[in-house]
Amino acid sequence: MYRIGLTDEQRTELRQRGRQPGLAPRARERLEMIALADAGWNIPRIARHLAVHEQTVRKYVTAFLAGGFDRLADRPRPGRPRRLTDVHLTALERLLDTTERTWTLPQLVGWLGREHSARVHPDYLRVLLKRRRFRWKRTKRTVRHKGDPDRRAVAELELARLRRRARQGAIDRWYLDQAGFAPTLPTGYTWARVGVRKLVRYEAPERRRVNVAGALAPEAPGGPRLVFASRRRDQGTYDAVAHLRFVRQVVAGLPADAPPEYRRSRPCVIVLDNYAVHRSRVVTAELPALQAQGIEFYFLPSYSPELNAIEPLWRQIKYQDLPERSYVTAVALQTAVDGALTKRARADYDYHADLPRSA
Repeated sequence: MYRIGLTDEQRTELRQRGRQPGLAPRARERLEMIALADAGWNIPRIARHLAVHEQTVRKYVTAFLAGGFDRLADRPRPGRPRRLTDVHLTALERLLDTTERTWTLPQLVGWLGREHSARVHPDYLRVLLKRRRFRWKRTKRTVRHKGDPDRRAVAELELARLRRRARQGAIDRWYLDQAGFAPTLPTGYTWARVGVRKLVRYEAPERRRVNVAGALAPEAPGGPRLVFASRRRDQGTYDAVAHLRFVRQVVAGLPADAPPEYRRSRPCVIVLDNYAVHRSRVVTAELPALQAQGIEFYFLPSYSPELNAIEPLWRQIKYQDLPERSYVTAVALQTAVDGALTKRARADYDYHADLPRSA
């Protein structure tokens, strides 16, 4: 039998120890063993209550009887102490979260040695970083730092207002943008055998690029709607005339022979960036005529691509929907791009159109 009878002073100390902030769960569990033993519980009953082995309860009850509360603490761990403490790892996390440069494992090992006189093997540092939810991954470029936060905030409010009006059926809201596709697409990922790197044949982009104009209506009746059109270099450039035709005929749906006084039954608001074609003199001169036909442009603030809802579509097409990563001819590339966009349009949206040729 292991009997414990605490004095009033020991019970007070037991309560004080149990209220210490940051007390480890295992330390709290050992204090509870002593409290239950003092209440008259036997070893098997305490073990069942705490869901531990009887030998564990017996070990700490015996330790308390031999040396009091101090004997309940963990013994010093054998072996060499850790070279990297939580302080080091916290500083390393702050470094990776706040600096804009890239870091490799050898560079991080060197930084720990210079700044904290801490030595660690790169392989073990990789394990520690993964435990703290850090991964080796590709970087991503951004222009957000160049934008005006106040103008971006105003644009977000205006886009929210337009979204509400579109959901109410008062307007048609479209996001318009252009994207270019090179014959060799950006580097991506694939499954491959360990030790073998998958190679993608590089093709020079000269005269083989394919440009795409697209527009997305998230709140279209019946579900989101996508329209797009592509053109090769030999089919002409996407100039102001082509842009106006795309806006009028493909996005706004005006008849090709619509008279100047023709007006849409519902206003069409097109959200777009400040691309030179969008701001050209030819397009600017046509703004009053477009407004008379029920078409309005809302220009996003500079350096705010995250506000254009169609921007993520281009990345999905380039990185996910084109498994063939290299194309010898522009025709083959255009066919692949059209196929991927058509599949997206049919799966998620409901429309596909050809780009009107420039006059």
